[in-house]
Amino acid sequence: MSDDYCIAGGVPSEHLKRTRALLLLAAVVLPFSSRLNAREYEFLPEVDSFLKLSEVSRLYLNSQVTIVRPNGVTQTEAGANFDITLTPIFRRHLRTDDWEHDRYLWMRVGYEVYGSPDDEGHGPTERRGVVEGTAQARLSTLYRVWIVSRLRVDFRDIGGSFSKRYRFRLVVEKEMRGGNGKTIVPYIRAETLYDTRYNAWNRQIYTAGIEIEATRHWRLEPYVSRQYDSHSPTANVDQIGVQLKAYW
Repeated sequence: MSDDYCIAGGVPSEHLKRTRALLLLAAVVLPFSSRLNAREYEFLPEVDSFLKLSEVSRLYLNSQVTIVRPNGVTQTEAGANFDITLTPIFRRHLRTDDWEHDRYLWMRVGYEVYGSPDDEGHGPTERRGVVEGTAQARLSTLYRVWIVSRLRVDFRDIGGSFSKRYRFRLVVEKEMRGGNGKTIVPYIRAETLYDTRYNAWNRQIYTAGIEIEATRHWRLEPYVSRQYDSHSPTANVDQIGVQLKAYW
């Protein structure tokens, strides 16, 4: 019998894999959601666009709103970034695929602006330059498991005061494909941040999510996070986020 089918009822194993991934996310989200009924949390809707410029470069535009429940909108974010990667030499099919899951190394340089609707007429609350590098390696060929590491530096201008923040992120993800060829990628992620204002690794963020390919050009990524900050009590929060990604 083909490996694409399980013994019981001839059900495609890819559908079972997809079901298990969704059940895994539900196991994380449901108890997480029950906690939100009793405490304040953040909801983060985000829209991202990736515009291909060449085989080794692209433009990344991001926009996000942070909404504190049940209080309302607290912060908006918008950014423009330039990405560059290496052209695959031996795996030529990767030249048209998505960098996040197929390229081994890429760099990003960008600029982001943060503001609050409560500060009407006062301009952005923070302007930020971004430099980051991302590398990944396959942990398991058989199970399509990858480990992804990212090092990022934020050059921050907060109300005229300059500081830097160093961010290290580690991700473990598993790539799965359904019978229709669409990709589903559940992942877990941990990130730690060093802030020069405090000279300390003051913030940690732990995330579980799943990226779902809807079409060739569109992907949806729901996730849940827990954020801790030793220098800001208001930053010890639960977060629910959803990213809509467009690739052109």
